Amino acid sequence: LILKKKIKLTFNKKEYKGWSIIFLTTVLTRKNLKNVLRYQKKFKNTKYEIIIVCDNSKLKKINNQIKLINLNSSDFTLGFKRNLGISKCNYHNIVMTLDYTMPKKINLKQLNKEINKYDIICPKLLTQDNKRYLDWMYIDYPNIGKSFAPYNSRNLKYMYFHGTSYVFKKKFIVKNLFSNLLDNKEGEDVSWSLKIRNYCKAKASDNIILEVKRNSFQNSVLNNKFFEENNNKLKYI
Repeated sequence: LILKKKIKLTFNKKEYKGWSIIFLTTVLTRKNLKNVLRYQKKFKNTKYEIIIVCDNSKLKKINNQIKLINLNSSDFTLGFKRNLGISKCNYHNIVMTLDYTMPKKINLKQLNKEINKYDIICPKLLTQDNKRYLDWMYIDYPNIGKSFAPYNSRNLKYMYFHGTSYVFKKKFIVKNLFSNLLDNKEGEDVSWSLKIRNYCKAKASDNIILEVKRNSFQNSVLNNKFFEENNNKLKYI
């Protein structure tokens, strides 16, 4: 904890037209590098950069178009690593994802139009067995609690932006960072959501659909009977 508090991030003030893709992983391997390269293909017709933030890397050399930030340590929280990636971005639009997603569909032309109007775009997420994953979520909807939110919902009052993947406008996220002190499974995404949901502009989008490299039966939330009941209740509201 002392180590985390001592490091002060300096943020790049550049905001060129284009996209920064931040890829967050614990250990960078050749296998998850393939996921990174899939994103690279989707953005090849625009100005872009790819930033990988990892605890450790098993690869000595990677594509010279990819910026690797190897912390050589597991002492940093996910919240800090998110902010570190953001601090290195040169472009005014940002995609941030954990290492277990793959791009299924990215309509870059339409996504550019959407991010001009919003602060946050929530990608739609699908499991390998083609079920909805944790993406556009309610966390404290009255008499329901945690559930999927309808994709057309614009009511952010009870919203929770799940941490698997985000699309940000840079000028928004640099003013609304994650907590450096909260890690994975400590609610870094929940804490951030509760902080910004009352004033941000956000929506779910058909223009970016990602596949999560997991089956629905492998996720404890999706298989929780109370979560299923909450989703059924929402249908009748």
